[in-house]
Amino acid sequence: MAGDAVHRYECQRKARSSPEKGIPTMNASAFKSVVLTSPSPDLTAIFYRDVLELPLEEEEHRGTRRHWACQVGDLHFAIHQRDGFWLATSETEHCATIVSFTVEDIEACVERLQANGIEIAARNKIGPMSFVAVRDPDGRHVCFGTPWPARRQGGGELRVSTTTIV
Repeated sequence: MAGDAVHRYECQRKARSSPEKGIPTMNASAFKSVVLTSPSPDLTAIFYRDVLELPLEEEEHRGTRRHWACQVGDLHFAIHQRDGFWLATSETEHCATIVSFTVEDIEACVERLQANGIEIAARNKIGPMSFVAVRDPDGRHVCFGTPWPARRQGGGELRVSTTTIV
């Protein structure tokens, strides 16, 4: 039954993106933002600002309530109050989101987390990459991983973006 739904979606997706139908393509070219909602945005902001050293600042502007935000690479990163946010989420929905950051030195990252009293929830190694995971004040997994190794392609070097969202 679920397979039929996936097949229908695939067929509809292919039909919609056909140039001969005259329907424009989506043209999603990059990730725009990571927005977290929290029952305690100030506490969550302290974790991301003081422990992870993201340059979060308080903001309030037309169309939003007071929240915390900054730029992380090309991404806008924000933490909003869950109640009253324009997209309603339940208490359990937000914890399924995993925020992941690239770090050059996984052991230095672990040392900083532990120095701030943050418990390492998990460690993993995938090929040449090392990962650790912790939980933010809302219970959301936050991962840190070493970069993808540089790859040679056509004689040049290809490097994956240093901001990774999983």
